[in-house]
Amino acid sequence: MTSLADLVYDVLAPIATIGGPAAPRVYRGSLPQPYTLPALTFFRVDTVFEYAHNGDNLLIHPRFQVSCWAATNAAAEALAKAVQNAFDAWALGTALPQGQNDLTDPETGVHQVVIDFVLWWNVT
Repeated sequence: MTSLADLVYDVLAPIATIGGPAAPRVYRGSLPQPYTLPALTFFRVDTVFEYAHNGDNLLIHPRFQVSCWAATNAAAEALAKAVQNAFDAWALGTALPQGQNDLTDPETGVHQVVIDFVLWWNVT
């Protein structure tokens, strides 16, 4: 059975600006050292479970955080838009963006835009 994290990877990997399906720069957790920009990292922040009067209805709402890494702020913002577009086109579930933050590090000059998504997923 494919994990939800694998499915999130499959949504993100085809984004052309990070290498596309042939060489995606999509990583779970943290950016590897050394790294090539632009790149994406993601991780599962938490999961909310739905319950009905008769018990678990198998609907979950996991929150994933996707970090868009680039050499410029404009490139990080464009990558964030590409991530949103990829999740908008996702046919296997629903992904709702919950917030976006700019976490650029002025010391390293690496630009990072972070987006939180809540997925509506039926565990079957």
